[in-house]
Amino acid sequence: MMNKAGITAVLLTALLLAGCSGSTNTGVSGTFTGEAVGMGGEDKPVQVTLTLEGTTIKELTAVGEGETDGIGSNAIEEMPAKIVAANSLDVEVTTGATITSGAIIEAAEKALAKAGLKLSDLGK
Repeated sequence: MMNKAGITAVLLTALLLAGCSGSTNTGVSGTFTGEAVGMGGEDKPVQVTLTLEGTTIKELTAVGEGETDGIGSNAIEEMPAKIVAANSLDVEVTTGATITSGAIIEAAEKALAKAGLKLSDLGK
């Protein structure tokens, strides 16, 4: 049979563990950048600027000077709006521009990491 000190220790441990498991990230506000290699290679990476308010993506811009005109440039134009509308990086890539689309998503994920967020934190 447990004494009062033993019961108190068990209860305190349970409370501490319960407090750790339910943590959520309330986000951060600001502008963060990331880059990833697209068709332009390491010399001309895709660059993303991400503006956050809490856990909401308010604005995203992408630049890819080395991306193929008429193909990768389509992803540079289309992907930011898709990401902002979905408030997620889990969006359909631009047809024919898989590499550039992937670079935009990777760069945005790096920008989120700089903000201290994970993909699962968005929209909370």
